[in-house]
Amino acid sequence: MNPFSANRPGSRLAEDVKDADWLVLNRDFDLWNEPNRSREFQSNVPNQMVKEHVEVVGEFGSYLLFHHKIGPKVVPEQPQMAYF
Repeated sequence: MNPFSANRPGSRLAEDVKDADWLVLNRDFDLWNEPNRSREFQSNVPNQMVKEHVEVVGEFGSYLLFHHKIGPKVVPEQPQMAYF
């Protein structure tokens, strides 16, 4: 993304991530270091939306594939065993 396009005030990125059915993230540029405003940290809200609203379903090289969480994971109740 262009520097300051996703993290500027009023950006839709966090809402778009929160509402996405699928999300693909590329880790190739995680350590990219370039002398411009992209190095400036701004709001962490988009990252928080990833943690809260999507879950990893696959990893393909440097790509992570996420799917929107359907709901809370429910662990089936274990049947009670009767011991005599």
